[in-house]
Amino acid sequence: MPPKKLTEDEAEEVRIDLRDGVPISKIAKEWNISVKLVQQINHGERYILEGYYYPVRALRKINDRLRVAGDDEEE
Repeated sequence: MPPKKLTEDEAEEVRIDLRDGVPISKIAKEWNISVKLVQQINHGERYILEGYYYPVRALRKINDRLRVAGDDEEE
């Protein structure tokens, strides 16, 4: 099956999911696209919007694990 091409509206829905903290793997499955494409949308490498700030969801490394910025658990 060839890779799915998203419409601009669908790409915006992916960006909304990213902003809302939906896991990247879940977004990929929901839209029937690759994790790589979701990551490319997140970093502004595909489906680019002028004036949009990238990455949509900032990731950072904490204790050798990647976490969504602002999504730290209280210890």
